[in-house]
Amino acid sequence: MATVTLCMIVKNEEKYLERCLSAIKPVLDKVDSELIITDTGSTDRTVEIAEKFTDKVIHFEWINDFAAARNTALDNAKGEWFMFLDADEIFLSCDGIISFFNSGEYKNYNAASYIIRNLSKTENGTNYSDIFSPRLVKIFPETKFENAIHEVLSPFKPPYKNISDIAEHYGYFFETEEEKIIKSKRNADLLTKRLSSEYNLDPVIFVQLFEAFHGMNDMDKAFFYLDEGIEYCKKNNSIVLAALYFHKASILQSAKKFYEAIKVCDEYFEMSSLIRPYPLNTDAEIHAIKGVSLYDLKKYDESKESLESFFNIANSCVSFSIFLFCVFILNRLLQFYRSEAAPPLIV
Repeated sequence: MATVTLCMIVKNEEKYLERCLSAIKPVLDKVDSELIITDTGSTDRTVEIAEKFTDKVIHFEWINDFAAARNTALDNAKGEWFMFLDADEIFLSCDGIISFFNSGEYKNYNAASYIIRNLSKTENGTNYSDIFSPRLVKIFPETKFENAIHEVLSPFKPPYKNISDIAEHYGYFFETEEEKIIKSKRNADLLTKRLSSEYNLDPVIFVQLFEAFHGMNDMDKAFFYLDEGIEYCKKNNSIVLAALYFHKASILQSAKKFYEAIKVCDEYFEMSSLIRPYPLNTDAEIHAIKGVSLYDLKKYDESKESLESFFNIANSCVSFSIFLFCVFILNRLLQFYRSEAAPPLIV
């Protein structure tokens, strides 16, 4: 039995696959491990590249179900632990994962996460956001992947370990608008099918549906699923409501619908204490959206109050998203000073 089985599912992944596998090769070389790659119908060099790194390449007929494809690898795993990654994730270093297993520390835990750095291309260059993503688990008899899209590995049992290794994720780093629309449409089709077939909904699906239709530039459906999700989360006291409010306020502010954006921001802070029993990371972003919206409406005193709240949180929060909002606010104010006489804003 190996200590850990690494697995991924692939289809036409020649763009990043060799870099991905080269980056995790230190784990394969230094840890008692195996690599299983499930191919779902590649027509490019994907299988050829995969076979350079492992002799365990499984061919799986695609049935529009990511969980089913990943479970094929899980069923063939010989590891005590299981780690899954995507072919467009490239580790900057695997030292933390190697140490976790070789030191024996893994024996004290049932699951672990590493940092996914989601990269995106914008008109201002490359942006990213970091999140600890649960990707390693001790295998139990009931361990399996769930959900046809945005699949999750369950159960994810405590105690957990956060490993500081970073994998840069290029899955949403689109070179063209067409690439973005194609992937968004695929996601939207699978998500709407899942929505209609699930009885106990995970409210995160509404965020995912919004993102998919937003990626297709179908804003009517994007807002429809935001509003559906907001009502669902209110009824079920789900903290996902905070993310839905954030996305709605952000889109409205970007569309210069400032009064509507402010209304959503106010609704955010009126959330039930059952949903928001303590301050959330999104508090800062909502203050920023409201503050800039008020400033655009030339309600400078009210704007100052909201932006002061944002910077008070920002001063004590280390977050790349908070940093981006700081840059956004400063750029927005600079535009005002260049274009018209605006009062000084001291925050």
